[in-house]
Amino acid sequence: MKTTTMSSAAALHCYSRARGFTLIELLIAVAIAAILASVAYPAFGDSVRASRRSDAIVTIWQVQQAQELYRTSNAAYGDRFLILTSTGSMSGVARNGDVAPNGTSLSGSFATSAGHYAVTLSGVDTTGYSVLATAQGPQASDANCKYMQVDIAGGNLVYNSGATSGTSNGSSSAANKRCWKQ
Repeated sequence: MKTTTMSSAAALHCYSRARGFTLIELLIAVAIAAILASVAYPAFGDSVRASRRSDAIVTIWQVQQAQELYRTSNAAYGDRFLILTSTGSMSGVARNGDVAPNGTSLSGSFATSAGHYAVTLSGVDTTGYSVLATAQGPQASDANCKYMQVDIAGGNLVYNSGATSGTSNGSSSAANKRCWKQ
């Protein structure tokens, strides 16, 4: 009976081929992973920016509540923010010339609690005001909703948002519905 034996070169080739991936297979796997990441990363960034908008929305609502509270006891809305000196957060509104309570200071602007927006007041009078939240830091790349503004005039509330600070696109626009989650 005759037995067949493999040559040592053939045996080595079968052994090395069976124990791992080739360089081409690894490169294809890396290329596929890179393509998937390039598709997923922008969508992830958009989701993060959208979730950070809540920082501006909540702060603007707090300013609105502080303004209405101030207006119940005064002839006009506040044109300055009361800022807690210990934390830098807003504790209310006041008029320029009002005496700031202990532990607070008057300021024309402040950063939101998470620091994604700078908030300012403008057009303050006896019947209304505007609150503008301007994206800053990484949130400034949120081009469509970089500026978020609420205008109060004669009891009417108008939401505005957009890529420029002078935006006045109205509450019913598609951009506002996206930015304000309406």
